[in-house]
Amino acid sequence: MRRTNSRLSAVALTVCVLLSLFPVDARQRPAGARLDYPPARRVGQVDTYHGVEVADPYRWMEEMDSEEVRGWVKAQDRLLKSYVAEAPGRNAVRSRLAELTRYEMYAAPRFVGEEFVKRGGHYFFIKTGAGASQPTLYVQDGRAARPRTLLDLRARRGDDLLRLAGFAPSPDGRLVAYLTSRELSNWLSLRVLDAATGLELPETLEGLHFSGGSVSWAPDGKGFFYTGFERPAAGQERRAQVRNPKIYFHAHGTEQAADRLVHERPEEPGLLYGHSVTDDGCHLVVRVTEGGGNKSRILYADLREPGSPLRTLIG
Repeated sequence: MRRTNSRLSAVALTVCVLLSLFPVDARQRPAGARLDYPPARRVGQVDTYHGVEVADPYRWMEEMDSEEVRGWVKAQDRLLKSYVAEAPGRNAVRSRLAELTRYEMYAAPRFVGEEFVKRGGHYFFIKTGAGASQPTLYVQDGRAARPRTLLDLRARRGDDLLRLAGFAPSPDGRLVAYLTSRELSNWLSLRVLDAATGLELPETLEGLHFSGGSVSWAPDGKGFFYTGFERPAAGQERRAQVRNPKIYFHAHGTEQAADRLVHERPEEPGLLYGHSVTDDGCHLVVRVTEGGGNKSRILYADLREPGSPLRTLIG
């Protein structure tokens, strides 16, 4: 579950296709009128790869958070809107798209591999209401009970830029760890809810990332394992490389600074970790991948032995 991007992407693609069917006839534009594209500055950047010089005149556009790039993007947006506004049938297309996309949608949680998550007799699931821009987390206290809203970020925070990125209930269903991202960033924050009351507990964890966003509760529900990364400097979140992951254990009710380091491999900074606790609660299983490669390793730790190190099972 990636911030309901599947629906938004489908709508965006449909808009582009349909608008292409209604091009603006040049004869409808005022005589002599033309599209006035914003200028794109060229620079003399040249890189040499294996003895070959490669020009990169638009390198400055990689600074996505710079004022110059933001201004250029806004100018392009204004140009597009001025063109699309004249498209014949645009309002009819917009109305029809709005009609087609106003439906309820249930989504499988991103960090738990089940469509409806049952923990301690409680059922947790995500639903996006008809016409809603944000998913909502619900809990159902038994099969015959009525679902109730557990987390509606927009109503709770009044912040349209904050989105629910995943959740993981504790084994007894009493607590729920949930992840949020801001402005579709891949960097995540983690908070914990009381499932009975919906109250947000004071602990907050930072430095999680979508590439390693597993949250695995200990069998006693007193804490969970997660993968943390060094948070980039302010303004560098979109450009920073995700490196040097570390697996931590967070004890519920404590500060993040006190979290116990479980595993790290500083000599292999490009590794990525995914982990889970076995159904019987006896083992932590970690899948290790080398960046975007297809090679992986499987590690495990015996949770019945306090402080048990991770051992190699495969690889």
